[in-house]
Amino acid sequence: MGLRKLFVLTTRSIHWFQERGFTPVDIELLPESKKKMYNYQRRSKVLMADLG
Repeated sequence: MGLRKLFVLTTRSIHWFQERGFTPVDIELLPESKKKMYNYQRRSKVLMADLG
């Protein structure tokens, strides 16, 4: 499949994802299609894991 990065959005579980190797990143790093769908009212944190 060739995946190199995995993104998650969370409003409450940031520590759980960080314990599993995800790091907080800026919204601007989201793929364009996901960035357009981002809901600023939810104030979700964006985290990324490097799979490469």
